Amino acid sequence: MLLFPSYFTKAAIKEYEIDLGKEIIYAHHGAQQIQAVTSSARAMEGNRPTFVLRNETHHWRTVNEGHAMDRVIARNLAKSKGGQARALSITNAYEPGEESVAQKAREDYENVVAGRFVDVGVLYDSLEAPPDARLCAEDAPAVLAAVRGDAHWLDIQTIVQEILDPRNPPSQSRRFYYNQIVATEDAWVTPQEWDALADTAEVADGEPITLGFDGSLTDDHCALIGCRISDGYTFKIGVWDPENYGGEAPREEIDGKVRQAFERFDVVGFFSDLHPWESYVDAWAQGLGKERGRELCVFASQRHRIAWDMRARQKEFTLEGCERVHNEITEGAFKHDGDRQVRQHVHNARRRPNAWGTAFGKQHRESHRKVDSLAALILARMARRAYLSLPEKRQRRVKKKAAFY
Repeated sequence: MLLFPSYFTKAAIKEYEIDLGKEIIYAHHGAQQIQAVTSSARAMEGNRPTFVLRNETHHWRTVNEGHAMDRVIARNLAKSKGGQARALSITNAYEPGEESVAQKAREDYENVVAGRFVDVGVLYDSLEAPPDARLCAEDAPAVLAAVRGDAHWLDIQTIVQEILDPRNPPSQSRRFYYNQIVATEDAWVTPQEWDALADTAEVADGEPITLGFDGSLTDDHCALIGCRISDGYTFKIGVWDPENYGGEAPREEIDGKVRQAFERFDVVGFFSDLHPWESYVDAWAQGLGKERGRELCVFASQRHRIAWDMRARQKEFTLEGCERVHNEITEGAFKHDGDRQVRQHVHNARRRPNAWGTAFGKQHRESHRKVDSLAALILARMARRAYLSLPEKRQRRVKKKAAFY
């Protein structure tokens, strides 16, 4: 609001009958106005704005009525004739876990892109440094030049000095200067570590793979993840949210996806969590693979071909699953397909220390931020590792095409 007086010429003030105030500006004897509002959501209810600027929405939180303000603005905009009114939100990168309006806007956008939410016409534009961008004197100038876009008034050298200042935490530099969404302190892996492994690739029909499945019926998501034997490349086969199916997981659809995977690929190992999918897991173990003469090479346990009970085998899941896959991610040991649903689940995962090491879990028991794709991914990678440790004679023999000279 302090800038407006310098924008209006004396001729404009006279012609449009502008009355300049500190918190409100009138024109045409009050017929039009520009008003600065802080946190009076109730007082704003019923207004009919033509344009709203939501500023610094990473600070809009429940504790300061930020979400209430956001919803009032949306309701007021909806009253405009023909949907002509608009709102623009500008923000720095939000801090995960604060549940700000900026965080919700970003996650809603990702859900739209992933096909889980209806696209209601929101444009999301963000210039962010790549996940592997370094905070150093050599790289920072080029990164800042790209990230600042047309904000040419920003002095790059001054910001570089701020980045290099040891009093400034790297996490803050990444948020406010690289525009990166930095993980919370208890994040299982950082978003940058996971996103750096994304690589679009095709998994050919008949390719030897392993599968991992983690399922629920009514609350958590169900996830089926594949892992290519040759290089460990992981890819989504399906992720299902019960809310999209009337509150209950589509068991027949998921069963069909599992069977399609066995038909399309050469599945040499399949680890699936047991509860509450016992009947399906038993059916998969009895029929799949055998029907096409391609028996599983590696079994989940001596008792069951597929059932891998994460609750009963917490020690093994922590040491051989969570910790090994975590190390593989931080070391860049494998690539994944970059799927947004899986990405969101990995970003949601929090470190959960136990008696044997560090596993992962949701933010809290009732959290709507699901992590089931990560569990399925870990099971798929454990199955691959078990297959590669088999003696060569117990691995699948790949027929080679004859060569003629």
